[in-house]
Amino acid sequence: VTGELHQLCDCGLPKAWNTTAPTTSSGRSIDCEVNKFGDMMKLLSVSDPSFGQVIAIDAGFDIFTRAWCVAEMAAANLMGMRQYLKCASGEALSENEPRMRGLRIQDMQASRPEDKEEILAAIPDVEAFNEELQRLLFEELLPSWHELDSVEQMGRLGHMIRWQR
Repeated sequence: VTGELHQLCDCGLPKAWNTTAPTTSSGRSIDCEVNKFGDMMKLLSVSDPSFGQVIAIDAGFDIFTRAWCVAEMAAANLMGMRQYLKCASGEALSENEPRMRGLRIQDMQASRPEDKEEILAAIPDVEAFNEELQRLLFEELLPSWHELDSVEQMGRLGHMIRWQR
């Protein structure tokens, strides 16, 4: 979001990247933690039926430009995980709706090119993924916010404001 590179940990231990040996038969590093989000979500989802995903939308809606974030939303939805959308206001949703209607996973960003490559490689049909993303956003997640009455929306906003202090 800021354009600044995240600094590596200086603990001195070796770092494991997406393709660091040892690897699986598909070439994914066994030791890398970054490429395990789907596996962890599956484990948590089957371990605890009440486990859910909170999608906290930042003020600029930049979460929807990040490949890992969108891939995690889609994976959670595919697993049938409950998802909770947190947004500052219905007005912010309305203002950003046109931009969101054009979202495509192949246009999103990742901090490292190999992360984006891995995400795209895991999607068998990119166009079908994009169609499902639009369905998820506009038929499931966003309508749930708009269906709240003003008292419920204000209550949720109050909770969010308290967390920001």
